[in-house]
Amino acid sequence: MSHLKPLLYERVANLPSDFSPLSQPAMDYARGVVLCPPDYFDVVDVKNPFMAGMAGTIDRGAARREWEAMREAFARAGAEIVELAPLPGCEDMVFCANTAFLAVDERGAKTCVPSRMTFASRRAEVAPMLAWAASSGYRIAEAGEASLRFEGSGEVEVLVQGQWPKRRLIERFREGAVEGRPGCLLVASASFWEGVDVPGDALQLVIIDKLPFPPPGDPLVEARGQRLESQGRSPFNDYFVPEAAVALKQGAGRLIRRESDRGLLVVCDTRLAQMGYGKRLLAALPPMRRQRDEAEFEEALEQLAAQ
Repeated sequence: MSHLKPLLYERVANLPSDFSPLSQPAMDYARGVVLCPPDYFDVVDVKNPFMAGMAGTIDRGAARREWEAMREAFARAGAEIVELAPLPGCEDMVFCANTAFLAVDERGAKTCVPSRMTFASRRAEVAPMLAWAASSGYRIAEAGEASLRFEGSGEVEVLVQGQWPKRRLIERFREGAVEGRPGCLLVASASFWEGVDVPGDALQLVIIDKLPFPPPGDPLVEARGQRLESQGRSPFNDYFVPEAAVALKQGAGRLIRRESDRGLLVVCDTRLAQMGYGKRLLAALPPMRRQRDEAEFEEALEQLAAQ
């Protein structure tokens, strides 16, 4: 399968003016699918808002007909179909994508990364998937690998933008570790940087993956850049960098909401330290003590955890 750097756009309006699906590099489709017949399919507990009120209401006959239609569609598409035997206690094991992630690692070896299911009612689904993967030549990822640290570990609840309405996500995030529930990790886009107020210990670490430059394919951004060029000015220095500085400051501002708050800001984009404009972006941030190395960073994390 081709290894392509994905291009992600939040809105159709952000696509470049010359974008065409026909001009994109071809990528192979997956050759197979792992399914499980819905003999025991049911809703035993509410795992997301769409399942509210549905416990014990599943029509298994209808579920079977839909599953067979889906299986036939995969077969017509030429997909290799693997069926796992249905098991009591594995009511939700119809699609097997949730129980494990099948991939090829950097060495080209087939690898199976098992999930630590958040809900106890689904944890029995993992073993049948691992048994099939092992018998099919997949390397089973070790429990200590980074890909297994959060989801379902019981130590952190992962919240993802779009999983629930924004208000409900923020409310759960603010609650943090209460009444035996774990603390939260919120994964979201820049839209969560504005209007989000989480003071106190619920928010102690903000991670920004990329410097928040305006999207170059946005028609409004392009128009502003062209206007600056017509004035003999640099769109990058006079528009892109100032806009990124403001957005970066807003993102950092989520961390410290009152005088007693403490936390860490992590910017994963190496351009902040390596490019000349990085100094301008750093100057826009609130005064913060920079960590000089990994040891200092880990010490700061331990201090936050000890509070």
